[in-house]
Amino acid sequence: MSAAGLVVIGVSLAGGGCSRSQPPSPGKSVYETGHDEVRTDQLADGRRLILDRASRVSVNQTYEGEVLRLEQGRARFEVRRPAVIEAGDARIDAANGLVDLGLTPDGGVDVTARTARVELTTPRIGATVRLQPGERLVWDLSGLPAQAKPLAEDWAGSAP
Repeated sequence: MSAAGLVVIGVSLAGGGCSRSQPPSPGKSVYETGHDEVRTDQLADGRRLILDRASRVSVNQTYEGEVLRLEQGRARFEVRRPAVIEAGDARIDAANGLVDLGLTPDGGVDVTARTARVELTTPRIGATVRLQPGERLVWDLSGLPAQAKPLAEDWAGSAP
């Protein structure tokens, strides 16, 4: 075996012998808009996030995966693989498509499954509601069951 071949083997063994996929390092990113701004941002993996006026979304990267959190306003999330989105005390599990999510004035959530499949759960009531593409639901903090609503106007226009 040549000396160059031995060097490559030595470097490979020193580096662990094989490459392993490491989970992303924990961290948090925040996306927000001002009162007169609607903006599209691109997340690290290429997905798009559209923020309406005066809105804020945090993206928490953990060793277990990514958690998106709507902290203020409303946003459109592009979901390619199963994703967890939190808003208020609700957890939204979404897959394959677009989800519009907004916080209501009383702290509830307004979720529209534009093209995605969505499951909405809240620990206070312990219920899970499933939405198919094209369905909308408003869940308030009164403890009443969620109410199906007509689709909201497309505030984000033709973006993703």
